[in-house]
Amino acid sequence: MAAAFVLKMVFFGAYVAVMLRVMRFRPVPFVVSFTGYFIGLYLMEALFLRRLFSERSG
Repeated sequence: MAAAFVLKMVFFGAYVAVMLRVMRFRPVPFVVSFTGYFIGLYLMEALFLRRLFSERSG
């Protein structure tokens, strides 16, 4: 699980680097939208996991 998380971090870092350098996206709107998506994705994952584990223990 930790190795998959590190791989995901490397992938996202490479993705951001390619988008900002190769694709020449404007940095501020791209970083704001990417950060919002990233936080939303992990928030939904945390909520689903909390719901999954609360149903099992209850």
